[in-house]
Amino acid sequence: MASVRGNIVGSVSDAEGAPAMRERRGAPVRHRLEDFVVGDCNRLAYSAALRMADGGASSYGVLFLHGVCGVGKTHLLQGLARHVRMKNPSARVRYTTGERFANEYIASVQNRTIDAFRKRYRGVDLLCVDDVHFIAGKRGTQAEFLHTFATLDLDGARVVLASDEHPKQIGDLQEAIVSRCVSGMVVGLEKPDRATRRAICLRLAQRRGLVLDESAVEALASLDACSVRDLEGAVMHLEACVNLLPDVVRVQDGVVDGALVRKVLGARRVVKPNRPYRVDEILQASCEVIGVEVSEVLGPSRHRRVVIARSICAKLAKQLTTHSYPEIAKLMHRPNHSTIITAHKRIDEQIAGGERVGGGAAGVGEWTVLEACERVSERLRSAR
Repeated sequence: MASVRGNIVGSVSDAEGAPAMRERRGAPVRHRLEDFVVGDCNRLAYSAALRMADGGASSYGVLFLHGVCGVGKTHLLQGLARHVRMKNPSARVRYTTGERFANEYIASVQNRTIDAFRKRYRGVDLLCVDDVHFIAGKRGTQAEFLHTFATLDLDGARVVLASDEHPKQIGDLQEAIVSRCVSGMVVGLEKPDRATRRAICLRLAQRRGLVLDESAVEALASLDACSVRDLEGAVMHLEACVNLLPDVVRVQDGVVDGALVRKVLGARRVVKPNRPYRVDEILQASCEVIGVEVSEVLGPSRHRRVVIARSICAKLAKQLTTHSYPEIAKLMHRPNHSTIITAHKRIDEQIAGGERVGGGAAGVGEWTVLEACERVSERLRSAR
């Protein structure tokens, strides 16, 4: 069976080969431009970042990157900052976040060190600010940021910004800041397309020592992953099951195939909804599919089917809601969040082991736990 393990320019940081560095005492920088997987979804953004990194008359004064979480904005900003610093060690480069800028500004006002603050941010050749939308609604911070922006522009410095939204769509952001942002190059990054997902999965698998055959790569790329982080989580989960559960997750000849990927990660094929589900919706669907009462799941019962329904609810609540483990525990009447974490881990192990629901329920007892999870997910989608 042919395996796929080629050398690919990754869209994720090669952590082993790229230790974190700090740019002029700013936030840690760990990503590299050469580790970025380029596809149709991000090609323009990558090319623009390269031009900014190379500098010269052809570079843009301002580059603004926008897109949903996990599509590579931070990677490009950090990679650009690192590239410039490595190419020219004497360059004054600063990478930071909108939150860090705001906090440092407030502290400088309180400590009467505003001159030192301005020197740090205005005396640079390249300023990269991630999550710039954080300063929205903060009048004093925005005024300081605008003056910093204007000073850098006059000095011919480069400014690269990133946000979850287009500058014109960021609420409570001063019009003068928006105007400066759109005066440069504004580029959106899309969710990774199929070809890019394949390349990302290959890179991630290489880093974790997994050898994938073609069917495994295709299975991973077929997951309903909305971002690079989703894919990172899927490959991490696959690697954990392969290494931690060798008795139930058997790899033939050291090569992971598509069947194994589907067995271990099949339940991850959950389409993210446009709006989060409520925990009570997930709880109701889990109980209806497994054939138990909601009161049993919320109570102390340890009956096998009740435990499975509870575990499925815990897993899907973490995937399909914005709630944290403690919040899910409270909504499911559990004593503490560790019970939800344990339930989530248990259901993943049962899926990896191909266990059946059992418990004597007609029809339901013959389903695998993975099939039960998929039926609950389908019921949730059909109810919308």
